[in-house]
Amino acid sequence: GAEFASGGLALTLRDLARLGETLRCEGCLHGRQIIPASFAAALSKGGDRRLFAEGRFAQSMPGWSYGNGFYALHD
Repeated sequence: GAEFASGGLALTLRDLARLGETLRCEGCLHGRQIIPASFAAALSKGGDRRLFAEGRFAQSMPGWSYGNGFYALHD
């Protein structure tokens, strides 16, 4: 019942696992397309690494990017 601000995910571990499985399966969960496959692919690709390297987190998060509301590690 409380408001949530400043980003992040407010969910249980089980829900996080479901989200991960849905993204792993290109947006499908139990045979249903829950998230558009194009969005799941964009999350897997990550954001523009050059823009992230110039930002304030560049030193503390090398090898990462930010796009579509998610951070992505490129290793």
